[in-house]
Amino acid sequence: AALTVIHTQWLAQAGIDVPKDVPVEISPLFALDATGIAEQIESEKTLGSPHVIIGDKENVVE
Repeated sequence: AALTVIHTQWLAQAGIDVPKDVPVEISPLFALDATGIAEQIESEKTLGSPHVIIGDKENVVE
């Protein structure tokens, strides 16, 4: 639960909206902070379902 809070904050800092009831987990292989997320995710600005993001910019699995 603590990582969901941290990762949701990172997404918000990167300009991505996440509803409070949506669990999110971000692999450290994808991003280590909000800046890394902003660099990786350019087009998707809203996450509306549970997401696990694994991989790098070229090989994202959601």
